[in-house]
Amino acid sequence: MKNLPSPDANTCCVIVTGTNAVGKTTLAKAFIDRFGGISRIENQTTFTNGGPALAGPYGCSSGGVDRIKDADGNSATSPLASVVEAALNQTNLILCEGSRLDTFGLNLTNAIFKAKRQLVVFLCAPLDVIYNRLVERSGVKERAWRTIAAKQRQAARAAEKFRSIGVPVMGFDTSKTQTDTILNKILDFAGFPS
Repeated sequence: MKNLPSPDANTCCVIVTGTNAVGKTTLAKAFIDRFGGISRIENQTTFTNGGPALAGPYGCSSGGVDRIKDADGNSATSPLASVVEAALNQTNLILCEGSRLDTFGLNLTNAIFKAKRQLVVFLCAPLDVIYNRLVERSGVKERAWRTIAAKQRQAARAAEKFRSIGVPVMGFDTSKTQTDTILNKILDFAGFPS
């Protein structure tokens, strides 16, 4: 387990975005592993044994922002800001990942600016790599490629909009960059020794 910086005003919120099969969940699982596994899930937040948190509940297979529920029990990003704020009262680093984070708007900006420091991580991969990953994952060979390509472009545009308002953005092609390398760069930015 890593030594954590003391909780103070040096909070950091990291948003990880990208289309299907670019490695968002793989990165989240590496984050959980790096900090010694899951200690508890409360208030739609997963806390690691090492202290940092992830937005949304993580279970056996997946989790993240896509599993956050609103007051009516529907999956939504509208509660994300309150989830981030509550988590940052207990830790100084939260990672938010999910396929719903491929946009730029009030739900995401309200959430990311709950922290003193912000980072957007845009993950992408060539479409043939995404195709192979999806076939490997599900066995289904027919996909809505236009939708996946459009979603990847939309996530890239959202990352650029965040950059235009001063939020640092890191972009990675996950067919060329290992998950541990990406995680180390995120943790270095957040002030955690990697």
